[in-house]
Amino acid sequence: MPRTGARAARGLLAPLRVALDGRVIGDHFPGIGRYAYQLADALGALAAGEAVDLELLLLHLPGQRDARFELQSLTRWPALRLVPVRAPVFGLASQWRIPRLLRREQAQVWHATYWLGAWRSGLPTVLSLYDLIGRRLPGALPSARGRLLGLALHQALRGADAVLTISEAARRDILSSGVASERVTVTPLAADPRFSPRPETEIAALRKKLGLPERYVLYLGINKPHKNLETLVRSWGLLAELRANRPDAADPVELVIAGRWDPRYPESRRLAEQLPAGARPRFIGAVDEADLPALYAGAAVFAFPSRYEGFGLPPLEAMACGTPVVAAAASSLPEVVGEAGLLIAPEDPSAWARALGRLLDEPGLAADLALRGRARAAEFSWAATARRTLAVYRALAGPV
Repeated sequence: MPRTGARAARGLLAPLRVALDGRVIGDHFPGIGRYAYQLADALGALAAGEAVDLELLLLHLPGQRDARFELQSLTRWPALRLVPVRAPVFGLASQWRIPRLLRREQAQVWHATYWLGAWRSGLPTVLSLYDLIGRRLPGALPSARGRLLGLALHQALRGADAVLTISEAARRDILSSGVASERVTVTPLAADPRFSPRPETEIAALRKKLGLPERYVLYLGINKPHKNLETLVRSWGLLAELRANRPDAADPVELVIAGRWDPRYPESRRLAEQLPAGARPRFIGAVDEADLPALYAGAAVFAFPSRYEGFGLPPLEAMACGTPVVAAAASSLPEVVGEAGLLIAPEDPSAWARALGRLLDEPGLAADLALRGRARAAEFSWAATARRTLAVYRALAGPV
C-alpha cells in the first residue's frame, strides 16, 4: 500500500517537494536520459505556467559526460533546483547516500528513473519502468548481466509505491510479472517540439555534412538484437532486386543506418556486406543531437523494425518531422504509430520490402502518411505526461 499522508503528517503548506533522479541524464542512457530531462523540463514549465505548488529537486552527477543536454538550462524554471550527488548510477553508494540526501533536503516523494536508484528511500517512492525486455526477450541481455538486473529490478519493485511506465504494452508486461494494477500508471513519451519539418536549406546542409544521398530510407537506433536490423537489411536486399528489374522505378535510393554501434552485435553489418555493392546500406554511426530533426526530415521513409519497444520514440519523432513511417507490428509500436504509418510483421523481410517499395514509389501514399503522422505525433505531449506524473506524486504524498 502507498505510504500516503506525508504532507498532512508534517502539516506542510509549502509546495510539494519531489526529488527526481536525473543521474541518468548522460551519454550512457540515451533513451532514459531523454525521458528524465524532458520530464523535468515539462514539470518545471507546468509549475511556472499553471502556478502548480511543486518544488522539483533534480539529482545529478557532477562532471558526467553528456553531449546532448545542458542541465543548467533547466534552472530557468523557478520550481526546479539542481542537487549534486556523488553516487554513480551503477554503484551501491546510491543505497545510503541518496536516502541521506533526501532527508537533508526534506523531500516528500522520491522518483527513481532507473531501477538502480535507492531501493529503500524512506519516502513514498515512484519508479519509472520502461520495459521488461530482459523477461520478454531472454536473449536480449548478456546472461550474467541479465540476472543481476533481474535481482535489482525485484528490489526496486519491492520498494516502489507507484510504477510509471510509458505504454499500455509495457503496462501489460509489468502486470504479467505480478505487480498490482492499481500501482501502475501509463505516462507516454512525446517528441520534443524541435522535431518538426525542416527547411530544405537545413536538410541540404546536413546532407553535405554527413555525405548523405539525395534520397534515403532512414533507420535510427542502436544495433542490439531486439532492434531487428537483420530483417531490415534482408528486406533492403530484396527491394534492390525488385527495383533493379523495373525500369519504371523511382530515382535511386539508399538505406542509411544511423545510431550508436555496439560491437558485440555485428550481424547486420556482416549481412549488409553480402549484398551487391550498389545495394549495401550506409552505416553512419551516431549523429549529433542538433542534426536529428534534419536527418529525419530529409528521409524519404523512416523504417523501424524493432521486435520490442517500451514506447518507440524514433518513429514518433520521424512522424513529427513529416516523414512517412514503416514500423513493426510489435509491442508498443502500434499504439504509438496508430493508423499514421504502415505496420509490418517484424520477421517478414518480403513484406518489409513491399512496404518500403510502396512508400518510395507511391508519392500520394507517402504524402498522406506524412500528414497523418504529424497529426498523430501532435497527440502526444510532455505537458500531458507531466500532469499525469504530478497526479501520481500528489496521490502518494497525500492531502495538504
